[in-house]
Order: sequence, then C-alpha cells, then structure tokens
Amino acid sequence: MSKFLTFALLCVLICPIVASAQPPADVESRRKALNDLLAEQWEYTMRTNPIYASTLGDKRWNDKLDDFSQQAIDDDLRESQNFLVRFEAIDTAGFPEQEVLNKKLMVRDLKMKLEEARFKPWEMPVAQNHGIHLDAPQLVSVLSFESVKDYEDYISRLRQLPVLFDQTVIQMRKGMAEGLMPPRFLLEKVVDQANGIGTQEASKSPFAHPFDEFPKAISDADQKRLREQGLAAIRDSVLPAYVKFAKFVGDEYAPKGRTEPGIWALPDGDARYAFRVKDSTTTNLTPEEIHQLGLAQVKEIEGRMLGVANQLGYRT
Repeated sequence: MSKFLTFALLCVLICPIVASAQPPADVESRRKALNDLLAEQWEYTMRTNPIYASTLGDKRWNDKLDDFSQQAIDDDLRESQNFLVRFEAIDTAGFPEQEVLNKKLMVRDLKMKLEEARFKPWEMPVAQNHGIHLDAPQLVSVLSFESVKDYEDYISRLRQLPVLFDQTVIQMRKGMAEGLMPPRFLLEKVVDQANGIGTQEASKSPFAHPFDEFPKAISDADQKRLREQGLAAIRDSVLPAYVKFAKFVGDEYAPKGRTEPGIWALPDGDARYAFRVKDSTTTNLTPEEIHQLGLAQVKEIEGRMLGVANQLGYRT
C-alpha cells in the first residue's frame, strides 16, 4: 500500500473522530450563546406582554397594557422570525440534554406561532369564553396590591382600557370583512357578558375590588385618594368602554357571526383544523390519522374490558 493510500485511509478513520470532538471552550461558548438568547427572548416577551409579566411578579411594566394594534402584531411576527433564525443557528452538539430540549422547544414554539399567522387569529379575538371583556376583570385576581405604586399602576391601566377595547374592535372589523367570525349564538352571549359589567355601578364593579380594602401600610389619606381615583377611572373609562363594546357586538358583530359552529366553516377550515391538531398533539399526523388511532385504541381498550368481564363470569 502506498504512503498516500495509507495516509488517506487514516484520514477516513480518524478525521471524523477529531471533527466530532468539540473543544470544551467551543461548547461552553455555544451554551452561553443559547442561554443569553433565551434570556433575551424572555426579556422581550415580558416587555411586549406587560400583563403577563405582572402575573409572574415582574412589575417593571405594571402601568401598561398589551398593545393589540396591527403595528404591534406585525412587529412581533418580525421579531419572532428573527429569534427563530438566531436560535436555529446555534449548534447544540455536546450540550446537556435539557439545554438541547430548551432549544428544540423554543424553535417549535416560534415556528408554530409563525405558521399560525397565516390564519390571522388576532382577527377573531373574542368569544363567549375568552376575550378582552372577560380577561380584563381577571387582572384583579392576578395582580398584587401591596403598595401605593401598585394601586397607581392599576389605575393607569384602567384609564388605558378603552384603547385596548378600540384596538380589539378594529381587529374584529377586519375579521368581519374576511369571514373570520365566531358562531353567532356564542357572540350573543358576549353581549350579555359585556353589558353585565358595563351597566354596574362603579363601586360594585369587579374592577373596584382592590379599593374595598387596602394594606395597613398605606396611609388613610392615600387610601382615600386612590379609591376616588380608581372609582373615577372605572366610571369614566372602563364602564363606558364596556357599554360601547357591547353595542358594537350586539348591533354589528354578532349578526354576522357564522351559522355553522365547526371550524371547517371558516376560510381555509381544513387547514385550520389540521394546524390545531398539529399544535395540540405535537405530531405531524393528519386529523384522519389521529381519528383512526383513537378508534384503534378504543377498540383495544374495549377488548381488554370484555376479557376482564369474561374472567369474572359476566356474559358478553
């Protein structure tokens, strides 16, 4: 065997081993890059979802509401695409299993978010079981009220609520124009829900609960001031926004709700359903494959049940 062939053979045997042996410093630098990017993405999520941040105890944006404008939605999709490219570029060879999983889950979440964008879910943001009219009152139960600033931040949010309602209505109007409508019979319930809150007295509104009792650390003077400002914000901003929203849904939106409840009745209904299956099951199985899998499992379980029944002496 010539020296050249011997050298070539050694390269074939050894080079892959050498190439696969990542230098420790390289692995650590890539691990740091992943962790730094995860931290950056989390910071972005908190900053652009201030309500969610507050529910987790991060009060840095405690005086702000989420931005539901089209500009904010488009900006978020662009940022998601940028984050996806950056996460996919990180090589996780040699990483601990958990960190490999962290990257895989983040990449999947970002891809699913971008894939869902084709269906414009933001244009159908309200139904009888979700939407701003139901989510907003829940702020009271998820926020902490420990200081004067907590109350002042909350009052600031109450005053901003009409803007978020208006942004929501804008998206709902776009959905009306594109046939992205919930079932009509469900939207009729939304009218009752919104009116139920909008027609209450300010002091009896669920938004007023934080002003019923204050922490002892807050002075009597501050309590009086905060209660007056809070009830005024509810009376002048929140309740009118609910009444206006209920009128829009009742007069314009609900009458155009779809008559068929199935998701197949929406534009690209089959593709929407397939996406929901993919998102929920984390598989690439089609809806029909999932259905057949379910039928097979039910048949297997029934067979086991009948076997046990026979063993116990029951006739089947």
